This record gives sequence, C-alpha cells and structure tokens, in this order.
Amino acid sequence: MSAVTLTLPESAARLTFHGTGGARPFPPLGFEAVAEGELGNGDHFGLYWAFGRETEPPMVCELIHDGWLEPAFSSADRFARWTLANDGEWNDERPEDPELCTTLHARARQALGSGDVDGAIALLRASVAAFGEWSEPWFLLADQLRRVGDGDGFERCTLEAVRANWAFGPPPTGALRCLRRVRRDGPLGDDPLVSHAPALSLRFGGVKENPDYACLRDCVSRYRSRGDAPAAARMLQNYGLELSRETTAFQAREGFDQARWAAELTELCESAFGSTRTLAGASR
Repeated sequence: MSAVTLTLPESAARLTFHGTGGARPFPPLGFEAVAEGELGNGDHFGLYWAFGRETEPPMVCELIHDGWLEPAFSSADRFARWTLANDGEWNDERPEDPELCTTLHARARQALGSGDVDGAIALLRASVAAFGEWSEPWFLLADQLRRVGDGDGFERCTLEAVRANWAFGPPPTGALRCLRRVRRDGPLGDDPLVSHAPALSLRFGGVKENPDYACLRDCVSRYRSRGDAPAAARMLQNYGLELSRETTAFQAREGFDQARWAAELTELCESAFGSTRTLAGASR
C-alpha cells in the first residue's frame, strides 16, 4: 500500500500551513494548523481528516489552547472564503454552514425542543455522518433511539459516543453508564470496549494508578486484530492524549514514551489507511 496519501482541496492553495508535523497527543494526528484567522493565545484553525477518511476532503476545526478541538467549517472551501472576506484576520461572525456537524446538532436540539423527535433523529444521523469523531451527537442520538424503542441503535450509538476522538471533548456524562447497559449477548456483546466497560472509570489524573490505561491498550490491540482500524487509531490517540496530561512520574510508571507511542500510531495509520496523516506527500 502506498503511504502518505492525504487529499487536499484546491482551496488549500490559498492557506498558509504551519507544518504541524507528525504524531503527537494534541492536536491529534491529522490536524494541520493554518495561519489564517489565527486569534493568538494559542487559538488557531486547521484542516482535519478523520481517521480512515484521509482521501476525502477535510473539515476545518478550531484549536482551543486549553486543550480541545471544535468543528468550525464543514469544508476548506467555506473556510477559505471566510478568510478571504476577512483578509485572513479573525472575525467571530461566521456564515451559516448547514453541512457542519455542530450546526446539524444544534438544529436537532431545536427540533427536540419543539417535540419533533423524528426530525431530531434525522438531523443527528446527518451530523454523525458528516463527522463521526465527536461524542455529543452520538450520545444524543443514542438517547433518542432508546426513546423510540430502537435498542440496537441505542447500543451502537452509545458505543460510538465513548470510542470517539476525545480531542473533541470527553464522552458526555452518562455515556459510560449507558455503555455498561449494552447487552453482552447482543450484537455488540463481544466489542472490546463493551467488555471493558464494567472496569472503566473514564476519569484521569489525580491517582497513582489507573487501570483504564490497560483497558485502552487492550482495546487498541483487539480492534486492530478485528480489522477495525479507525476504532484502534482513535483508542490509541485517546490513550496518548490522556497519558500526555499525566505527571512525568505517572507516565514513567505506565511505561509511556511519547516518541514510541507516536511511532506506533503512525505505523498503524500507514498500514491501515495508507497515510501518515501529514501534509508530506499530500495529493490534490
């Protein structure tokens, strides 16, 4: 498989890339920072490709310096037009973006407020189809599917909410509790994360030992052996993200070496997706 494939839209020629480089816990691998619209204080925009969607056009996210990403534009084309209209400077007035996952999520909440559950479900399905690495719409969709009696759908969406990319925020409160309700004799009963759910806390920092890390490592291995590379990559990304926020003493006890972790994630992406998930060798 030929590596370093990453698809850039034509509009990217109008953007100034910072050259973020290789794998790191945050921002996640696949995020490439740009200078346009930079606010300062560490807040800036960047193109982002979801794991396994490297040959598709990227979305644009905003990096918040406190440590998370927010979806900002559904495409680089929309972002480029916005920056052009503002001479490359920050402007908090953004055009309506009906294809952006957060827009669809907000519209779903409005639909629920007016009692339109079916409409909300349709909008939430569109949101997770547009971008599936953000936990919030998955969990809200799970709740609505449970509400209409779709047990299998509830379980699948709950699982996706927990195994999303935590660089976009941790799973919502209650997601782990719902994951523990997934039937062990059902279609998702043998999922690695489901099997570890009873032992997980999804709380990190402030303790001397945390068995969650061993659970995440096992999920990476098992997802990879099952051929679910996107889930394996997200779990490995989440593992590195949370460990990078621990103390150096904790990291030493866990045997975490960031360079070794980065090499593992890069190798996983190369072998599974044919991509280093960087701009090196990007195609148009």
